[in-house]
Amino acid sequence: MNNYRHAMVMVENLDDGAALLNCVAPLALDPQSPTEITLSHFSEDYRAMNYISDSMMDDAVAEDVIKAKAMLSHLVKISPFPIKTLQLVTLRQFDDVEKCIADLKIDLVIVGHRNRLFGTFTSRAFDLINHLNTDILIRHIPDKGEH
Repeated sequence: MNNYRHAMVMVENLDDGAALLNCVAPLALDPQSPTEITLSHFSEDYRAMNYISDSMMDDAVAEDVIKAKAMLSHLVKISPFPIKTLQLVTLRQFDDVEKCIADLKIDLVIVGHRNRLFGTFTSRAFDLINHLNTDILIRHIPDKGEH
């Protein structure tokens, strides 16, 4: 039996998105107590750092958002269960993630992690553990060729 009602799966790209969808399938497909799944992607809003209008910066942020939405749409299409999506563009990542968690009543955050050189220092997963007050599942994402 599953105790989670709503899980947010944080994805960076198609590879970790597909792996994390497989990870949450048992939660989403639990016949007694299915968990609602929201796929999320967070982009940095570099425009907020500019004090003057810069169309090149606007174009870069817009391109990131378009790519992320296309990725999320693809993951929705290949998912064997219903999922919602969330695209957030911000510089205040942890504040805005906490607000999303509260607003959507998320009780589990799932994030992928790759073992790589300096991964401990650059991992978003460890930052989330230190900032969020909800359950977090960190799932190892193998590199191509790794089993």
